[in-house]
Amino acid sequence: MRCSSPVTTFFVAGLLAGGCEGVPQTPEPAPTTSTATGTASSSTGGSTSTAAPTGDATDPTMAATGTIFDVASPDVPIDIGCHKADFLFVIDNSGSMQEHQQQLLESFPGFIDAILGSLEELDSIHVGVVTSDAYAFNEPGCQGLGALVTQTGGTDSSQAVCTPFVEGRRFFTEQDSLAAAFNCVARVGTEGSGNELPMSATVAALQPEMTGVGGCNEGFLRDDAILVVVVVSDDPPFPGTPDDAWPLIDTTVWREAILETKGGSDDAIVVIGVVSYADTSCVCPWCCPGYGCMAPNDNAIELVESFDDHGALGSVCTDDYAAVLSQTIETIEATCVAFEPPG
Repeated sequence: MRCSSPVTTFFVAGLLAGGCEGVPQTPEPAPTTSTATGTASSSTGGSTSTAAPTGDATDPTMAATGTIFDVASPDVPIDIGCHKADFLFVIDNSGSMQEHQQQLLESFPGFIDAILGSLEELDSIHVGVVTSDAYAFNEPGCQGLGALVTQTGGTDSSQAVCTPFVEGRRFFTEQDSLAAAFNCVARVGTEGSGNELPMSATVAALQPEMTGVGGCNEGFLRDDAILVVVVVSDDPPFPGTPDDAWPLIDTTVWREAILETKGGSDDAIVVIGVVSYADTSCVCPWCCPGYGCMAPNDNAIELVESFDDHGALGSVCTDDYAAVLSQTIETIEATCVAFEPPG
């Protein structure tokens, strides 16, 4: 909530004196002085009425100028609460994700509308999408891991150029039709690599070389906004497979890299994982036991849980993502309400 600082008050009392030029003067008795507040002096005959300043007559400033400055000490309250939020959706685009992508597309409008409806102070949002691999169908020059999607291609995708967006960037905002824009960029298809890298893509998307001037994600990440990361992936751990679910990965590296984007603090970060968690019945059902079949993605779970109250988990196998995402709104609200913008 924005608040105004106290108004500084100025009180001026004038001290004026005058006479009639060119009129012969005769000796008069010593003038009598009357005290008045806020009135100018006048001369009638030989008597003079002079406005005397109020306050301490020993004050040298007042004695010299006849002016008193009563300046109140400012007491500016801290502006707490987020007015901006940056949403990064990290979507697995491997061959098993068609149904999961469709569920995400169907649940997004209700999810974003609920957030905008519950956070009345939130007046600016950025929404961007990246995939779990270096997306080959993206705009030339921005096909590396972590580049925001602006056009899609391949099986099960929207097969469309989704830009331009209103602000002319590679992400969309509240000025765009959020549901329509998301339906285009988030329908990334299922021709991506089977070595899924959703956590690595998250880190890559937030690096200065991506978000800074000239980067593929220029302008997406803002210092005075909260960051909400939503990862949707059905990747289970396959021993020996060099992807983000590989059991030997140190997840603290991801956490530290994400924290660094917000000055090392998680106060402005929410991480949501819709991953192989709890109900894993849909995860790689054609795999042979012992090779990751229906196994939880411990790396993704560990990363989300490392953000404590700023993390939220849901199963990628649920039939209704709207229910999963609605449970995360409270986490986003709490983070937004407590957020203290820098400066």
